[in-house]
Amino acid sequence: MPVMTTQPAPVNDSIDGVLNYAKDGAPVYRRWVAAGVEIDTFEPEPRHVQVRNGRLVRDRLTLDCVGFTLLDHQSAVQDFQDEGEVARIYAAEVDKVVRQLTGAQRTAATGWTLRTSDDQQRERMKAAEYRGGKGGVQPPGAMVHVDQAPQRAPATARALYDKTYPNGPAYSRFISFSFWRPYSQPPHDWPLALCDAVSVSRTDGHLNPIIFGNSVPDEAARIAPITHEERLPAGTVFSFNPDHRWYFFPNMTRDEVALLKFYDSDQRLAWRVPHTAFHDQTTSGTQMRSSVEYRITAYFE
Repeated sequence: MPVMTTQPAPVNDSIDGVLNYAKDGAPVYRRWVAAGVEIDTFEPEPRHVQVRNGRLVRDRLTLDCVGFTLLDHQSAVQDFQDEGEVARIYAAEVDKVVRQLTGAQRTAATGWTLRTSDDQQRERMKAAEYRGGKGGVQPPGAMVHVDQAPQRAPATARALYDKTYPNGPAYSRFISFSFWRPYSQPPHDWPLALCDAVSVSRTDGHLNPIIFGNSVPDEAARIAPITHEERLPAGTVFSFNPDHRWYFFPNMTRDEVALLKFYDSDQRLAWRVPHTAFHDQTTSGTQMRSSVEYRITAYFE
């Protein structure tokens, strides 16, 4: 089980962050994703919010209480840009951590995404084909979102379980996670902000279908009707809510992981965590961020 140790924290207990919320009233909420680019069909609404230093209250930020936590974890992966190495080593590491931390009997992974704020690196590593979780490098996800939608998460988890464990027993609960790690040097220009799940209303959020492809169509095509749109994968984007409470972990290293819930079927506990990258303009000497987010679902039988 990962050891959780306290690290020296910056003096500031919070910073002023500008987070991109989704503007209310858009005719269509969709995200189009191709290699190195992600385009929304709605306008962002930047909002100044207080982003608290989570290191100062690290012991209170648990999966059950707020929906996310900070873990110390050293990976044997030397190069996160090597797909073969990530598949060979990291998949087993993530599986072990999630099982030990949650007590889940089974897990199933849905892949990983590399992200960087380095435009030149994204262009250099641009994939010929984006495969919805592998291939190339994407920009930071700079919109308040959750990568799953409550309306579709149970069916998605069931399909993944049946595909991975065709003869598996019934499960009573599942949690979909992101295992998020920076692998560049801190401090980062685009750190990750995490919203306390308890501060999120059950009615918050817009269903946000995601369309993967080799290119992004023009604006008219992006908002045109799509046949069987209800079958597309979907996340959730959020409009501004002043009740939201935001945290980040300054100066995260490659030996630290933010584990956050996309969806927990046990909604008596913290069950989903809106999150976003934000441009930190308060810290001097920031470095371009590179990170890997590994998506995994834990099943409890």
